Amino acid sequence: MLAKNPAFAESHATKSGAIIFIERCTLCHGNTGTGNGLLPLAIQNYPPTSLFDNTKKTSRTSIEQHLKKESRRNTHCPPWHHELSIKEITEVSEFAAYLLKYTDAAITLLDKIQSNANIEISANIGYAIYRTHCQICHGKQGEGDGQLSRIIENPTPYNLTLSQADDDYLFKIIKEGGERMNRSPSMPPWGGDLTDADIRSLIIQLKNFRTTQNRP
Repeated sequence: MLAKNPAFAESHATKSGAIIFIERCTLCHGNTGTGNGLLPLAIQNYPPTSLFDNTKKTSRTSIEQHLKKESRRNTHCPPWHHELSIKEITEVSEFAAYLLKYTDAAITLLDKIQSNANIEISANIGYAIYRTHCQICHGKQGEGDGQLSRIIENPTPYNLTLSQADDDYLFKIIKEGGERMNRSPSMPPWGGDLTDADIRSLIIQLKNFRTTQNRP
């Protein structure tokens, strides 16, 4: 049972569970459990994934039972006992219960872990992020010809295949937005929606556009 004070409730199991949540759960449930993960954004008619919508599963025990078997409520949720150990399921359940009960404290814990942990980054993750967050402006191949390029003017969305910016610059403009970098104010700051690891994965994809453009 979680303690009344979030400082006491933040156990070793809760912290370990937060890491598992970042690595395994955010793709569907989003970075803070509100359901705005990459898969719901990318796949049409994807079932709702907000953890806060299901008030019946708020205790560690009920969440743990839910994770050990295929969900009848959401067929997209896999039975995690095939991929996680019993200990890992218990830990991520502990964190999920903590997130639901002490939301602000849990989000602070997630931010701390995301800033310090060596979370996997990859071009595949970067492509998924690009497709759901960036393609509508910058286009499928990063050439600045997305659907909103007909609306956004002065300047229009940038042709990313022409970029020579280094990783540090790309990280800052993605996280802080164009206006903070004296670029287009239409470029939103993504730091509130994407983790640092998400941004690093996205940078891999952005640099892949340059390579594709330069192929014979």
